[in-house]
Amino acid sequence: MVSDNPNLREKCKYFPCHTLDKEEFDCRTCYCPFYEVCFARQNGIFGGYWLKNTVWACEKCEYIHRHEVVEKITQLEEQGLSTEEIYDVLVEEYKRLK
Repeated sequence: MVSDNPNLREKCKYFPCHTLDKEEFDCRTCYCPFYEVCFARQNGIFGGYWLKNTVWACEKCEYIHRHEVVEKITQLEEQGLSTEEIYDVLVEEYKRLK
């Protein structure tokens, strides 16, 4: 994951890249670790969609950029879960919130 240094974040030419409030936003999931999983499963549960049927676009995804979710991702990585396993955990948690 990428550093959450707010000084770097403010200098990023892409920030803000999502509509989430910048106080809640956590940049450690910049270059999403789940892009390949979402793309392969074509699962837009977090906001991903096909842009002109050629690119899997994610700018509507905010869930995995919330600070508390990034903390959960970090904990699960430390426990040795794979990217796919972490994704599945997050999907189940997200469904419970809806």
